[in-house]
Amino acid sequence: MQSDKITNPAEQPETPPAKKRNVNPTTKKAAQPKTATVKEKAPAKKTAAKTPSKKATAAKTGTTAGKPTKKIQIRFEIFFSTKFGESLLISGAHPALGAEATYEAPLMEYIDDQKWAITLELDKQSIKDGQLNYTYLVRLDDGALSLSAPYQLSIPATATSITVRDSWNAPGFVQNALLTDAVQAFTDQPLETKKPVSTRKKKGNHRFIITAPQIAAGKAVCLIGQEPALGGWDPMKAVLLENLGNSRWQIELTLAQTSQQSPYKYGIYDLASRQLESFETGANRILEEDTTAAALLIQQDGFLRTN
Repeated sequence: MQSDKITNPAEQPETPPAKKRNVNPTTKKAAQPKTATVKEKAPAKKTAAKTPSKKATAAKTGTTAGKPTKKIQIRFEIFFSTKFGESLLISGAHPALGAEATYEAPLMEYIDDQKWAITLELDKQSIKDGQLNYTYLVRLDDGALSLSAPYQLSIPATATSITVRDSWNAPGFVQNALLTDAVQAFTDQPLETKKPVSTRKKKGNHRFIITAPQIAAGKAVCLIGQEPALGGWDPMKAVLLENLGNSRWQIELTLAQTSQQSPYKYGIYDLASRQLESFETGANRILEEDTTAAALLIQQDGFLRTN
């Protein structure tokens, strides 16, 4: 709202001198206080006009209702091989992700022929219920767009910085079909089973997430690797993951920050015999150094590899 315009007293035209007339001393003296009063009001109004409003102060300092906003820095990394002329974007309902408008989706940075990344700073209050849903877009050399399957990110309330590493999830992957309600209704372990298979509740600086459709009853997903916190490749020290439901499994661990690449794998654990039943197929997965030194590294590893 535009405030009343106050003219600088220095810019006002001088008051023309009054015509000389015969006045008695009493009348002349009575007029002086009135003139002095007018001159004192102008500076007072000028000072009030320069006082910034609460709304203007909030806009400049990034506060809401006089309170500082809480920001979180999120770095998204997607492992995807592109061809010359192709690029990757990230899209979602959040305004920073284009508000579902693909032409507003931010462009990611090319890291190498296997990775793209982008770092965003978001206001925590703008992330509804701590959940952020998004997809990746591949812009082909002819301008056409190809979409990934949707991703979801759960953001801890206390986190100030996060690095998210995603494995590519194409809509055509057969594992996505195994996540439909019709298929889940006939699995040995129904969707509503959310009881954790591990009593581990300690928070850490690394979170591992894997999707494993159709895990049989009495079985669980486990994690094993080179790091001591991952069991040091000892099958008897495999770490059990928590079943989040909808075939998603998760574990949060505290791992030493290292510049070395650390190999690991997921496996199937038999709860009755308390033994590692089998490793997932394929080559070892690699935990790379997080050069951003984020407070939390979230490794979303896609699907469990099975025969």
